[in-house]
Order: sequence, then structure tokens, then C-alpha cells
Amino acid sequence: MQAFAISFVVRAAALMPLMIIVATGLWLLTKKLGFMRLDQPFSPADSRTWPLSFAAFNAGVYGLVFAAVLAVIGDNALSAGISAGVATLISLRAVPVIAFRHFNK
Repeated sequence: MQAFAISFVVRAAALMPLMIIVATGLWLLTKKLGFMRLDQPFSPADSRTWPLSFAAFNAGVYGLVFAAVLAVIGDNALSAGISAGVATLISLRAVPVIAFRHFNK
């Protein structure tokens, strides 16, 4: 259990700031280029309607899930792919749907 905790904390500490910085930078770039549709209501299926705070939060969730799955299944090429797939499914499908249901009550 101690090895899992150390592995998770180290990976999360490295991934979360990086993911949040990259997501924020890309969000600002796409807004500057005029691709964002912030005048429309939040849609879980369209990331162009996501506000900056939610995009940064979602990037943090991706980093946490990736670090957790990678710490659980080990460190090799296959586990990195599995971790990326699981983190992508959770952060791009489950989190936006949960947020949409929570804020539209």
C-alpha cells in the first residue's frame, strides 16, 4: 500500500500541473482564434462550450485518474496505454455528463 501511495503521489504531482497548464493554454489559444462557443450553454458533448474553470478541472481529473491507474497496474508501455484510455473515458465522457446533470437541476 505504501508503494502505491508513493507512486500515485509522485505521478500526480508531476502530471496535474502539466495537464492544467497545457489545457489552460490551449483553451486560451482556441478562444483567441475564435473557435470557442462560450455564448452557448454548457454541453458535455462539445468542449468548445466549456468554461476555462471546467476545462482546467477536467485536466486535473485526467491527471489524477491517469496517475491512479498507472500506480495500480504498474509501469510499462501497455499500462501507460491502458491508463491513458481509462483517464480519457472518465475525463471526456463521465465528468462532463456528471457536471451537466449537477448544474442543470
